[in-house]
Amino acid sequence: MLSSFLRPKIRRGHSGRLPIRNSYLELLESRQMLTTNIELLPVQDITLTSATVGVKVTEFDSFPPSVSLYLGDEDGGEAAGNWDRTVDFGSLQVGEYSQSVTDLAIGQQYFLKAFGFSLIGNSVWTETISFSTLPPDLATLEWDPVQFVSATSVDLSGRITDTGGDTPEVIAYFGQADGQDDPDAWRQQFVLGEFDSDFAVRINPFLPNSSYFLRLGAKNAGGVSWAGPSISIQTADAPPLQISEVMAANTDTLLTRIRPNTEDNFRPRTDTAFDWIELSNNSASDIDLSGYYLSDNPTNNTKWAFPAGTTIAAGSQLIVYASGWNFLDPRTTKTVSCIPILNSAATAKASLCPLPMARPSIHCGLAACKNPMCRLVALAHTLARC
Repeated sequence: MLSSFLRPKIRRGHSGRLPIRNSYLELLESRQMLTTNIELLPVQDITLTSATVGVKVTEFDSFPPSVSLYLGDEDGGEAAGNWDRTVDFGSLQVGEYSQSVTDLAIGQQYFLKAFGFSLIGNSVWTETISFSTLPPDLATLEWDPVQFVSATSVDLSGRITDTGGDTPEVIAYFGQADGQDDPDAWRQQFVLGEFDSDFAVRINPFLPNSSYFLRLGAKNAGGVSWAGPSISIQTADAPPLQISEVMAANTDTLLTRIRPNTEDNFRPRTDTAFDWIELSNNSASDIDLSGYYLSDNPTNNTKWAFPAGTTIAAGSQLIVYASGWNFLDPRTTKTVSCIPILNSAATAKASLCPLPMARPSIHCGLAACKNPMCRLVALAHTLARC
C-alpha cells in the first residue's frame, strides 16, 4: 500500500499516449516530411572565359543536403554522366552560395542544372538554365609595306596590336579581283598562322609574271578585321631552275618499297615515306644538272653532286629523296622508275625520281614553310653550280 501511495500519477491524453512523447514524435515527423528545395541563382560576372554560378537552399529535411551543379554545352538532363563538368558545393545550410568557373570557351552557350540529396534519401533536381560567355572583340592588325616580291613569293610582316580577347589567325587574301571587305569574295587565301604580336612570313602561293590584289586580315571568334586597304602586286618571271618544294617529316606521300638486291623479293610492309626536295625547271628547254650540287651544310655547297647526265625536262619537276639508303641499282627500289644514287663520299644519300607536281600531303615551298621542321630543312638545302 505504501509503494502504491508513493508512485506518482501521470496524466494521459485521450489517446493514451504520453503528452511529451507525443509532441516529440509530431516534431520529428514534421521535419521528415519537409522536402529538400534548391534553386539556381542567376549567372553573374560573365566574361569571355569565366562566369559565377550559384545555388540557393530554401529548405531541407533533417539533414543538410549535399549539392552539386552540372555544366555543359548541351543539356544533360537528370543524368549526371551526360554533363561536361561538375561543381561541388558540399553540404549546405539554408542560404545562397556561389563559385567561379573558368576555362570556358569564348562565345559559347552553356547549360546549368543542380542536384541536391540528403542522408534520409530526399533528392531534387532544379530546372535547367543557360547562359553564354561573351564573344571576343575584333583583333587589331597593322601591316608593314611589302618589301619583297619574287616570281612566286611575297614577304608579309606586321603585328597584332590587340587580340580582342581571342588570338587571331593572320590570313593573306589574294586574287585577280579585289574582294575588299568580304572574305568570301577573295579567290584564294593563305593562313600565315596564329599571332598575338609581331609576325614576318614569306608565302609562295603565287604564279610567276602575274598580277594580284592582296590584303591581310586577322580572324578570331569575333570575325575578320582588316589591315588597311588592298594592294596590288606583280610577281616576277620565274628563274629557270629553283628548289620549289620541300617535304619534311614525311609520313604518307610517295611511299617507297626496298629490297637488299635484285635477287630478293621486295620486303612486305616496308613502304617508307622519305623526306624529299623538289626542283622545278621553269624554262622552255631541258636543263642538265651536271655540275650542280645539293647540300644541307651552308659551309659546304658541294656536299652532294648530281650524277652526270641528270636532266629536268622543260616545265617539269625532279624529286630528290633523302632516303638514307645506299642503293645504286634502280631495281632495288619500287617507286615510279626512280634513279637511286649515292655521292662518292657516302655522306649524303638520296634517290632521284621525276614525278608529277601534285601530291596530297604536308609539303611547302622553299620560301613559305610554316612547319618549323619543314622550314629548317628548306633553308638548309642549297642548290649550287660550281
